Amino acid sequence: LCLNWWAPPASHIFDPYAGGPVRGLMAAVLGHTYTGHDISAAQMATNYEVTTQHRNDYPGHITWNVEDAATPYTGPAFADYVLTCPPYGNREVYDPDNPADASTMDRHEFENHTIAMAEATVNRMKNNTYATIVCGQYRQHGKLQDMNGLFIEAFEAAGAELYADAVLINMYGTAPQRASAHFDHNRKPVRLHQTILTFAKGDGMAAAAKCETGNGYFSSRTTSTVDT
Repeated sequence: LCLNWWAPPASHIFDPYAGGPVRGLMAAVLGHTYTGHDISAAQMATNYEVTTQHRNDYPGHITWNVEDAATPYTGPAFADYVLTCPPYGNREVYDPDNPADASTMDRHEFENHTIAMAEATVNRMKNNTYATIVCGQYRQHGKLQDMNGLFIEAFEAAGAELYADAVLINMYGTAPQRASAHFDHNRKPVRLHQTILTFAKGDGMAAAAKCETGNGYFSSRTTSTVDT
């Protein structure tokens, strides 16, 4: 959905926190060129194996690179759209033996990492383009952390203004079974959503003009609130 809404046709998609192969495959299926970075060499090797097995199933092109999302970038701007989902602090630790892995960092280190990542990412974006971050609040040592606010501050400081936001409703799973006991114990409701933050570098309306229209993205299956 995000690729259809905010990526121009035949875009170069950049993903600083690639994780698994799904976003890369979806971008390539839609005819885009995708570059995914992740600090985990093992994950990138797995992604390469998976996407190679399906190479005849998509018209686009995928590149996997082992690189820290916070590594400074001063090269040419190439990204027509950024789509990523960063780690939720240390809620799920991916590589405990790698201190450069953002999921192993304390709050202060994670904030500095996010600021550096945002600057490097915005530097990769062409002018008049969008970046979408799927994120949300998380708890560290029981304290609710404002991840949405952190990413808004970081991207705006890097030169991309908050342009749109939306709520992604997650699958309920076992939440109904967990909700009552969880809330009775600590008065903390079970979280069932993530936030979709979309930023614009340059002129947001000029970025919109690059995207396809009239393809039924707002159909009977899609519910959205549009703020003009």
